[in-house]
Amino acid sequence: MATAEVAVESPTSYAVTPDDSQLETNITRAEASKMFAMALKLPIPATETVYNDVRATHWAKDYIAAASKAGLFDGYPDGTFKPEETLTHEELAQILIMALELQKNEDNQFAGVTAVRE
Repeated sequence: MATAEVAVESPTSYAVTPDDSQLETNITRAEASKMFAMALKLPIPATETVYNDVRATHWAKDYIAAASKAGLFDGYPDGTFKPEETLTHEELAQILIMALELQKNEDNQFAGVTAVRE
């Protein structure tokens, strides 16, 4: 069975096989920033930190800035990003929607997706 490696310059690397029901390790917001920035080939210029809790020396600073500029991530109202917090399912869904540029129609359903209601 093939294994897909996601290489991230962080303390953890991830291997996911098609039959895995869940990841064995949580992904942080910083790690997700790099994964999506690289997958989407976002420009990653060296930049000043845009969040007050992301130090200038943080390994993912530029990826966080690029992913935020692209609209994939929002910071928190207090000006933080919380890079070491675990990425939630809700945040992942929001990122995927933004990354795939899905748009809702006026019925508040995703275009091309039929909802099943009981």
